[in-house]
Amino acid sequence: MIYIAFRSFQCLLTKQDQSACFECVNRHLEDNGIFVLDLFAPRHDLLAQVKRSLYLDKFYDKENGIYITRRAEDEYNLVNQTLKEDRFYEWTDKQGDFHRQIWSFELAYLFRYEAELLLEKHGFKIENVFGNFDKSPYNYYSGEQIFVARKIS
Repeated sequence: MIYIAFRSFQCLLTKQDQSACFECVNRHLEDNGIFVLDLFAPRHDLLAQVKRSLYLDKFYDKENGIYITRRAEDEYNLVNQTLKEDRFYEWTDKQGDFHRQIWSFELAYLFRYEAELLLEKHGFKIENVFGNFDKSPYNYYSGEQIFVARKIS
């Protein structure tokens, strides 16, 4: 079994890199071996916004005795099917000074049937597509696409 967890496959931004990854997985799996792939499920209503800001949460940092606010700014590139996200971590320290750390990353997104075609092209048979880690069925609003595929011998 080979699995690519927590959407990390989506760090491969081009179809060439994605294909190279699937070819590598296929080479390393035995016949009938299982390949599990986790992707986020893109939604058209979010893509249509092109840019959006999100409040994510606020959490307490026990070590420093402060609250940290976490928010994101997303920008979709509809031509390249990528998402650039800037995550902002903001807090005020005990001396009253404001701090901000920014973590930026870019992900490619694939729609369900696009991912299935890519898997099939590289020698895999889709056995199941789940919408969450509790193995609930995939649907458009599930948020996850978890593919369970078998290497075709």
